[in-house]
Amino acid sequence: MEAIGKMIAQSISQCGIDITRLSPVCYWYIVYGDISKAISFAELSDVHDPDVAACLQKVVKASSKLDVDELNGDSTFINILSDIGSTSILSVSTVWLPTT
Repeated sequence: MEAIGKMIAQSISQCGIDITRLSPVCYWYIVYGDISKAISFAELSDVHDPDVAACLQKVVKASSKLDVDELNGDSTFINILSDIGSTSILSVSTVWLPTT
């Protein structure tokens, strides 16, 4: 995300892209320079890859350890993690699960 923000900032500084065409998360990343603040503006509709969007939806809807385990066994999810360079799997501690 940081590299993309820098590329967009470079493009904007050279009149290559209109700021109104950026997603809110990209815009606010440029404004704040902080992913933790900008990510709050992210929406699932910002994701244009249907496989990634479907996996993100499953992560958002995960409500049990079984849901997390199913995601970790999903070949599409594993491929997405691999494509982004992740060397770990999803764990219950990284997903908010409601207390029972």
